[in-house]
Amino acid sequence: MTKEIVLEESICALCNDCAPLMKSHIVPKFTSEWLKRTSATGYLREAVQPNKRKQDFTTFRLLCANCEGIFS
Repeated sequence: MTKEIVLEESICALCNDCAPLMKSHIVPKFTSEWLKRTSATGYLREAVQPNKRKQDFTTFRLLCANCEGIFS
């Protein structure tokens, strides 16, 4: 699976370099996969909108490709 990279450059939260940032999970993706697998419905839901299904946890543009590779 490839991660989406933004063309505009920003400051990486880890190395403080100016580079294109990737979408990063704050909570690891395996956690959301486990929650979906073990839930009664097989889907993720939010407390704010419980009738709306979510595919994945929220991602933020935080790390450059090099730093994201460190955590992967």
